[in-house]
Amino acid sequence: MIVLHLIKNIADESANACGRRQPLFRWFVFGVTWGWLLAGTGVIRAQNGYVWKNVAIGGSQALVTSVIADHSGLVCIRTDVGGAYRWNRSGSTWVQLVDGLAFTNREFYQCEALAIDPNNSNVLFYAGGRLKTQWLPGAILKSINGGATWSQLSFTNAPMGGNADQRWAGERLAVDPGNSSVVLFGSRTNGLWRTANGGTIWAKVPSLPIATNASDIYGVQSVAFHPAGNGIVYAAVYSNGVYQSSDHGATFSAIGGDPDPRRMSVAPDGTLWYSHGSGVSKYIGGVWMTYLAGGVCCGLAVNPSNSLDVIVGNGEFSGLINIYRTTNGGTNWIQETDVYTTPVT
Repeated sequence: MIVLHLIKNIADESANACGRRQPLFRWFVFGVTWGWLLAGTGVIRAQNGYVWKNVAIGGSQALVTSVIADHSGLVCIRTDVGGAYRWNRSGSTWVQLVDGLAFTNREFYQCEALAIDPNNSNVLFYAGGRLKTQWLPGAILKSINGGATWSQLSFTNAPMGGNADQRWAGERLAVDPGNSSVVLFGSRTNGLWRTANGGTIWAKVPSLPIATNASDIYGVQSVAFHPAGNGIVYAAVYSNGVYQSSDHGATFSAIGGDPDPRRMSVAPDGTLWYSHGSGVSKYIGGVWMTYLAGGVCCGLAVNPSNSLDVIVGNGEFSGLINIYRTTNGGTNWIQETDVYTTPVT
């Protein structure tokens, strides 16, 4: 699986090996090998001339499962067993965000989800927990100083599995651009949870299904707000498809979509892009359209300045990983890389 994220206006020093800078944005393709963050690799050579190389993050032997960024230039990554990191541009280093966790809370190093407040990049939310032989309650932490310190919120309502299957799906945590006090968390086994006061009190959203099959350890795999902050938000639920809310996540209604979610992103024009077990789809005007059908697509990024510009990675554990890009909203797709024959995640 390749995790992709589009980061706008990141300074050149953020990763010298991450390909050429474009006028408004820079593409980062992140994969995983033990202890490394890959902005592509030296063996991936795109047909447009890009060459992708390794970016070392140091730290434990953890898999980088997601990249989270905002328009201010803040870039964070989460890992399955090694916590989360923030890119320090001034020092050109990756800074561990949860080094201060007490040993008794070591289970929280398995990061289930990470979110940045789109209105204040100093505010971060971190969900962590470990799946052992039985599900154990996880925790949601909050930082108001960019990850320097954390406080544990009152949320103890759902077990988490930062190192469990489908840990690369997401993001399960999302902050409302229209009201930073509203935060949603999609759990694996206990439905969707919502706070309207920044994390002090959490309540389950009743209009979304809860996993009732013991084999369903995926649950609500992805939550994505409309970037305009107009109250529209989507939630993707395993075996059920996608749900839409127009009231900041208070209530949801089913809108269809593939029942095997991976990731979601809402474009500036309101188009929902959705990667899943059968390809990648977009939802606009009440209509679904599917592209790259026939296999799993996971990595997904939408240009925040151009709703027609989308990049997708297909495959997960297979050694045959391709990266595709459309610049016309899905009408045509260009393969951005040759087939990569070493498995990445």
